[in-house]
Amino acid sequence: MFTSALCFHAFSYVAILFDFKGNKGTIRGTMKPVKLIPKKTPKGWRVNIPHHLSNSGKRQRLFFASRDEAERHAAPLREKVRAGDIERILPPEQARFAHRAFVVLEGLPPEVIVEAARDYVKKHDLAANSRKLGLVWSDYIERASSDHASDRHLKNLARTGKRFAPLAETLVCFITATEIERILKGASASYRNAILREARSVFNFAVARKWSVSNPSEEIDFKQRKLSEAEIYTTAECAQIMAACADRHPELVPAFTAMLFCGVRPDHADGEITKLRWDHILFGQEKRVAMPSDITKTGKRRSVNLRANAAAWLKWHIAQGGDHTGLVVAEKGTPFRDRVREIFTESKVKRIQDGLRKSFCSYVVPIDGLDEAERELGHAGGRELMNRHYRQDVTAKDARLFWKVVPPKVSGKILAFTREAA
Repeated sequence: MFTSALCFHAFSYVAILFDFKGNKGTIRGTMKPVKLIPKKTPKGWRVNIPHHLSNSGKRQRLFFASRDEAERHAAPLREKVRAGDIERILPPEQARFAHRAFVVLEGLPPEVIVEAARDYVKKHDLAANSRKLGLVWSDYIERASSDHASDRHLKNLARTGKRFAPLAETLVCFITATEIERILKGASASYRNAILREARSVFNFAVARKWSVSNPSEEIDFKQRKLSEAEIYTTAECAQIMAACADRHPELVPAFTAMLFCGVRPDHADGEITKLRWDHILFGQEKRVAMPSDITKTGKRRSVNLRANAAAWLKWHIAQGGDHTGLVVAEKGTPFRDRVREIFTESKVKRIQDGLRKSFCSYVVPIDGLDEAERELGHAGGRELMNRHYRQDVTAKDARLFWKVVPPKVSGKILAFTREAA
């Protein structure tokens, strides 16, 4: 590999020198025919050897005591000339670059220049069939869109593509693992892994289309994340969050109710909460939230019990004149995210990643059991994932307090909660 790399740099000057076997630039047709015939002189039998046939690279005159000795030395040289092994003479332009190449290759066997030439041709052909990473990334996003990828996934791909902007003009076939590592530098373990997963998909896409022969991101390992107990909100914090929501953004009470008391996935850009409709919420005898397959993350229908306090919050919203038609969240994306952040700021509760859904999971189990929690959450990873990442062991007493976080029975702003919940 070292030899190939070194030769490649040398060969940028001699790309056309693929079958060099000649001398230092003597032009064919301008030099006298090579005879190598011994001639008798007063000093003995002389053989004139031109510089391009001499081991020293300089013209030589060798003298021998007899004609036979002179002939034994000259005959092999004449045979090589006849066979054409030395008669291939380079024009001066090629010879000049060949000389520069051999200067770079100093200390290495001269025949490695052939290996360098082959390596250059291979790289040249690969580059001719490759594409710049920026174009490959755009093609991959277009393909993902045509395959009906979620809006969230497409936005994540676009965001990661911006992170790879320093390599956007580089042919994908020449990108190395070291360059990708530089892009990943500084990212947290979880974000780094997410970037790496998306990069692997894009480079595999390039390999499948023969724009690259390998996927350099496959040489990079994912970071091992230290597992810790899931973080959740205390019952008092849940009461504070709901109070702040009703006070700051009462129009979001249904959304917070669905996320905290029904475990609806909370992503502001393309999560289940942004697709949930009021007609999915059944207040009748069934009392449940029926989410069809086209809004769930897993693509499977899911049903969540509409427990008493969740129903109470939704009815409170309606009683206050809140809208209860169409989408539960009227405006998704950045506006929704900003209002959610305002609610946490107002409540003085530190926001936890997926904290609403994790709290729901943790407080369901002591009351309704693991089977019911697993069914309502709809985890693709099953119970192991639920127990590892989404559930904290809480007491039955704390769980009962959670399910008693309810709005007041009077209209107007929320002034107080049940004593136990507060």
